[in-house]
Amino acid sequence: MSKIIILSNDKNIFIEDIEFFYDVKIFGENEFDLKKIEKNEKFYLLIDEENWNKNILKELLDLELNFKFAIFSEVNVIRFARKYYKLGASCVYNGKIKDYNIVDIISELDERVYDRFGYKELEKRNIEIENELTDYQVLYEMTKILRLELAFEEVIEKLLYLLENLVSGFSLFVLKRNEKEKHYYLKDGKSERISFLKKLLKYSKSSMLIDILENSIAFIPNFLDSKSWYSFPIIIKNNLRGYLLLVKHSELELSEKEEQIIIDILSHAGIIIENAYLLEESKNMNFEIVKSLVKAIEAKDTYTKGHSQRVAEYSYMIAKELGFSPAKLKELDMAAVLHDVGKIGLPEYILNKTGKLTDYEFEQIKKHPENGYEIVSQINNMKNIAEIIRHHHEKWNGTGYPLGLKKKEIPLTSRIISVADTYDAITSDRPYRKGLSHEFAVQELKKNKNIQFEEKLVDVFLKLMEDREL
Repeated sequence: MSKIIILSNDKNIFIEDIEFFYDVKIFGENEFDLKKIEKNEKFYLLIDEENWNKNILKELLDLELNFKFAIFSEVNVIRFARKYYKLGASCVYNGKIKDYNIVDIISELDERVYDRFGYKELEKRNIEIENELTDYQVLYEMTKILRLELAFEEVIEKLLYLLENLVSGFSLFVLKRNEKEKHYYLKDGKSERISFLKKLLKYSKSSMLIDILENSIAFIPNFLDSKSWYSFPIIIKNNLRGYLLLVKHSELELSEKEEQIIIDILSHAGIIIENAYLLEESKNMNFEIVKSLVKAIEAKDTYTKGHSQRVAEYSYMIAKELGFSPAKLKELDMAAVLHDVGKIGLPEYILNKTGKLTDYEFEQIKKHPENGYEIVSQINNMKNIAEIIRHHHEKWNGTGYPLGLKKKEIPLTSRIISVADTYDAITSDRPYRKGLSHEFAVQELKKNKNIQFEEKLVDVFLKLMEDREL
């Protein structure tokens, strides 16, 4: 009777319909004993990847046992399948073992491969699957990046992540923004990688490598004299705009197929990088134009001078603590600086009034979020920023304006700016009063948790301000 070994912590795997035909054993983590497997025993192995110590599979493979195996993973299968096919997996599935009919899985295992040892069919099929998968992975990942509106640094981060997964090394982008400006990008900016590159530069006898790392003068497209690194061009609009340097501590050997994949990635990357450049420049230019309106408001309302910049600073602190991406942080920063741009059309006497506002005057003030939305939404690539501005006076309990949104109907970025805006409004001088103390502002924010503000955001902000004081 053929044996099926299932490695999973899941207790809901249905095996009753196959126990008559197969000897089925299910092991949870720490229950599986390699010693119970006989040397010449043939079996099928099914593994739920997330639940298992990755060393188990390696130990089984090292024993050179005669088995066929399939991996099940709920994460991005495209990203991890290549690794398992290289190890000799017959199939890699998206999901958990319990999601599949085990009889169908065994049938597919039998169709895919005949034996783990000595058969050219297995090696040939795995290489074919691997190459098909890699080509698809590149196309899928590059198309995904193209569809996203990412900050420039995020584009580079995603490209580096893709490259490093493909070649199991690490990579450096050297990009020239213009003739005078040159930037170096490492995935995550990890210090040990930067340290290694410095050592490589210090002890390398290759003048070509020194040129690339130090002066960005030389470009060597082919395999170089050191087997630990490769260099590839980054071409944008038929101009050499930088290099990709692949580095590995041990010897790095790329197959012809892998080299072609990297070249394909970089041909797409040129378009993506150029788009990111243009989008970033366009946003920055538009931002500067609209920021001039904010300065015009501050010229009319001397009491709010610097208010927008402080709100941006406080908002940025909160968002960074919450783990916003670079693109979202940039978006928040712009929205915070521009949050009061809608006041541009308000009369100076209302902005600078020292007494209580009349009902009419207050209604005019309440129009500034909508006015700001109308101004900013007309500008290319700033629609999201316009929406954030529109809702920065909404309240958690739904009593705010202009639309009376409540709780998570209000964009998170708007909720953050609301906390920062209120704190600065309380502690700053106003036409009708002097600025109040930090302690008073803290009490007001606490008092309005779950009324005007989301409780979590107030707690995060106050903790950050407390740490700042220390």
